[in-house]
Order: sequence, then C-alpha cells, then structure tokens
Amino acid sequence: ERQAVTNVAQILNEIPAFRAQSSPSTSAIFVSNLGASTADLRGLGGNRTLVLIDGRRVVGSTVSGGSFTPANTVDLNLVPTSLLERAEVVTGGASAAYGSDAVAGVTNLILNRKLRGVKASVQYGLTERGDNREFQASLAGGAQIGRLSVVLGVEYVDNQGTGDCYTREWCAQSYNTVSNPFVTGSTTTRVIAGQPATLILPNARTATSSLNGLVIAGPLRGTEFRADGTTYAHDYGTYGSGLFQSGGGDPVLPFYQFFPLSAPSKRANAFGNIDYEVTDTLKLTAQGSYGFVKGEVLGASRRDVSPAGSYQIQRDNAFLPASVVTRMIAANVTSLPFGRIWNDIGPQIGSVTRETKRFVAGFEWGFTSKLTLEGYYQFGQTDYSQRGYNTTVNSRMAFAIDSVRDPISGNIVCRATLPGAAFRAAAAGCVPLNPFGSGASSAAARQYVTATAMQDTTLKQHVFSLTLRGDLVELWAGPLSFAAGGEYRKDSVASTVDPISAANDFHTSPGGGITGNKRSINVKEGFVELALPLAKDLPFAKSLGLNGAVRVTDYSFSGSVETWKAGADWEPTDFLRFRGTRSRDIRAPNLFELYGAPQSSFQPVDDPAKGGARALIPTVLSGNTA
Repeated sequence: ERQAVTNVAQILNEIPAFRAQSSPSTSAIFVSNLGASTADLRGLGGNRTLVLIDGRRVVGSTVSGGSFTPANTVDLNLVPTSLLERAEVVTGGASAAYGSDAVAGVTNLILNRKLRGVKASVQYGLTERGDNREFQASLAGGAQIGRLSVVLGVEYVDNQGTGDCYTREWCAQSYNTVSNPFVTGSTTTRVIAGQPATLILPNARTATSSLNGLVIAGPLRGTEFRADGTTYAHDYGTYGSGLFQSGGGDPVLPFYQFFPLSAPSKRANAFGNIDYEVTDTLKLTAQGSYGFVKGEVLGASRRDVSPAGSYQIQRDNAFLPASVVTRMIAANVTSLPFGRIWNDIGPQIGSVTRETKRFVAGFEWGFTSKLTLEGYYQFGQTDYSQRGYNTTVNSRMAFAIDSVRDPISGNIVCRATLPGAAFRAAAAGCVPLNPFGSGASSAAARQYVTATAMQDTTLKQHVFSLTLRGDLVELWAGPLSFAAGGEYRKDSVASTVDPISAANDFHTSPGGGITGNKRSINVKEGFVELALPLAKDLPFAKSLGLNGAVRVTDYSFSGSVETWKAGADWEPTDFLRFRGTRSRDIRAPNLFELYGAPQSSFQPVDDPAKGGARALIPTVLSGNTA
C-alpha cells in the first residue's frame, strides 16, 4: 500500500535477490507474453524460480518466443494484491525441500485466509509526462460462519502504457554501441585512436541501412535513395564500420522507435478460498481463481540491416534509378548489397490475451497430536492467444523486391512469376515492391508482403500431492521434526499456429507454438526432510540446529535424478542469525524447451575478423529434445 503498486512482482523486484525479468517495461518489441510479470531469483531466469501459492504448484502462464520472458513461468498477476498476507522467499536448497524447478529458489505467495470483514481500494496514477496512466480497483472480503471460513477477492487494473523512447529526453539521446575499427592496413591503431573497439556514443543511427534504402558495400557504398528516383550520399557521421554510427543518417534511430517503454495492458482476476473444519483435527480446503490479461504493443518496423540481413538488388531491377544502373555498369557490378528500414510498411501490431483458471481441493488431518497428513489436487489451465498484425513475410519480401520488366508485356512484375529458372509457384499473386525511397512502394505491394501471425496455445497441469509431517521424538533442545511425501504432476501443451508461422517465414514475432501441436510430460517425486535442534536458550546460542532433505524426481522424458540439501542455522542472539546451506538443485526442460517450434529472431555479433565490428545476424530459436 505504501508503494502504491498494483502487482506483487513490483515489490519483489525491490529485493536485491530478484531481477526484474518480465514486466510491461521489458516487453520491448516482442509480442509474446505481453502483460506477464514473473519472478526471477538471483537473475538465473524465471524458469529456474519455483512459484507457489500457499505452498502449492501453479500452472504456467507463458509461452516460448523472442521476448525476455521464459516459457512455462507463473504470472504473478494471478493473485489479487488485496488477498496477499505475505510472500516467502527461499533461496537455498529449495529443490530438495520444495520440488524440481527451484534451482534459484522458491517464491511462495501466502494468502490471508483469516481476513474478516471487507476491504476495498481504488487508485489512479500517471507519470509527469502524462502517460502510463493506471487505474486499479480491488475488493476483498472474508467471513467466519461456524466451522466455515470464506475469503474472496477481485481486482481490476488498466494500464495505458507509455510512449516510445523519443518521449523521454534521456532516451532520445539514443546512446548505443558504435564500432571503432582499425585503420585500414593496421592491426593496432583504431580510427578513433586510444579508444576501445566498441564505443558507447549518443545520437546512434543505423550505418548498414536507412529509412530510404542504402547501398552498404562495394563501389557504390553509401548511395542512398529518394522516392523520386534521385540519390545522395549517406552521411555516416562518426562511423564505426559496424551496425551503428553516431550522428548523421536518419533523423531517429529506428531501433528505438514506435514500441513503448512500458506496454499497455489490462487485467482482471478473482480468487476465492474456503476452509471447512469437519472436526477439530480435520480441515477441508477448496480454492479457485480466474485471471485475465490483455496486452497490446506496437513492435518495430522491419529492419533489414547488416550484410547478413540485407538484400542483393540486381542490376535489372525495374525500379532501380537509371543513374545507379549506369554507375553499376561503370563499376562492373551486377548487384548491390542493400539495407532498408521499412517504416513506410509500418510496425507490427501485437495483441495477446491470456486466461488462467485454477482449482484446488485439499485436506489437513492431524490424526495424532504430533503427526499431520496433508494432501491436495490441483488443476490449472491457461488459454493463450497471440496475434501479430502487419507482420512482414520473408519470402514475399524477397519475391516482391526482385522485380523486373516482363519481356512480353513490358509491365513491372516479380521475377519469380516469370517462366524460367527463377520461377517459384509460391510467388503466385506477387505484387512488385519499389524499395527505393520511403513511401515509394504501393499500398497493394505493402499489403502483399504483410500478414497476421497467429498462435493459440493451451497449457494444462494436474498435480496430486501428499505430505506427512510432524515430530519424531523430543530431544534436549526440542523435537526432531520431519516431513515426507510424494507428488505426481502432468503438464501438457497444445498449440495451433498459422501456416506462415509453421514455416517460420515471418520476419519476427511469429506464432511459434510447439512442434507436433500437442505434447505432455509427467513427473513423480518423493522426499524426506529433517530438522535437528542442537541447542536452545544457551549463551551465544539462542538456537542452533541442522537441517537436511533428500528428494528423488523421475521425469517421463529426462529420467530420474536426486537432489539433496544440508544446512545449519545458528541464532546467537535475538538480533543476529547465521544460515548456511549446501545443496544440489535441478530442473528438467519444460515442454517448450523440448518442442518449441523454430522462430526467427536476431542476435548482435561482434566479428573479430573485422576488428570487432558489430552486425545483427538473423538467428533461429527453437526447442531441443537433446
């Protein structure tokens, strides 16, 4: 309440042990998993942090994609903040005690199941820039009716997001990495002498592409085009020979344009818990929740940059200005390496909706004064839907740009539609696209090279868990406590994507999904945990104890593995406590990591053969069954 936040993740990320991995502020240009907020302990990734609610597992909410959010992680938006009592964070030896996937630790969200009466709140906020307007309303209530305890909560949050980088003075300076290459013929002297191979400079602009189109190598390097067919020399500013330059070039850096600093999203959730004391020793629990998240974002425009992502414009291209053709003939070159920022096609428009339903039924039976048996069954399902409108198709771009004059009709056509060696059946319906100069292309051509990326994915999880805990024997410093139990769970994923995404033919942010459309995996676990007290209420030992745990986990795909932990806990005084843990923690790949469908992405690479010059290389992300 003091922080005025609308999500528990915003508070957890204040703790040094957490890294702010996934939030509306980390969505950037990526469509996948918009609106998700995940927990990332120790910066090892959200897929290595186990998230529980009241000590019970939760179905995953995220899918694989090019975003900063790993797949199959729990969205912390599921629990209304008004119902949270506290969040317990365990960072040492958590796999043996809590289960697999807890390599970095556990985040356990504890509900206020003893809430009585009604509490409500409404808040509204915005930035000093007038954006990121956020409205939140929450309502929670609880009552005790005889042996029945009921707690209910609902929450609604509407965040309208921010503008892009150029709405902030600090960001509009557009600092980025600019290569500082060796002087021609030297292996020791840099162009900017005495400075590192990679510089961090303001006013960064693309050096291997432009809004109008740019020849990026060869005798005509630096030739830039206007839409009227004329050309001019590209202004390289302070040039570093790599992906970026400082100054000169386009008015803005396209890598910082369009997509918001914080993506807009709306979410609503409802959570209910019922506890019923059948007897003084037997309690039944039922829990249900529903969460809905909708996120929208403007992505980036298509950016064909660096040699690896550029085009080879042929000398017979029908749109190529005659003056350039003349220069090509004089230089004896038949093609031009060509880079382009396609702002005239426009950015991708991404939309994601995600619904998560979760039901839990459990019991707690204290059948003796020192032993308690607990068990629960959980079913969870996430229905994820993703759309990427105005997404460029790689093959269609290649067909449309390679345009020539039809030798019979004289019309401008796509080369791949003409009879001969270049003919491609997939180019049927191709509309020639003029790449020379911003706005030179026709509306029909822009429509031809774009389509909608689509993904619909369902994640399901079944969990059965049984735990026996209590005290084995009373010792000199207290009881020897134990816990032992077993768990079975089954995770499944089913996905449907559009044909273009299935062929991985979109430029970026495709539908994704998983290969085979449907996959499942099951896990069986058994564990024993002990806590041995050694001293109590002694000088320099208010308490001293040892603890340990062993767990065996069997994955249907990855096989069987053992985890363990051994720890000590020493509290010499009321205000000081020392803890130490040695452990072996594990996780196995989830279904997306095993079967994730190939998706196109990009990776910056520093090329040592070119003095460390940086290039942006098209890459493929996919699952790996090995």
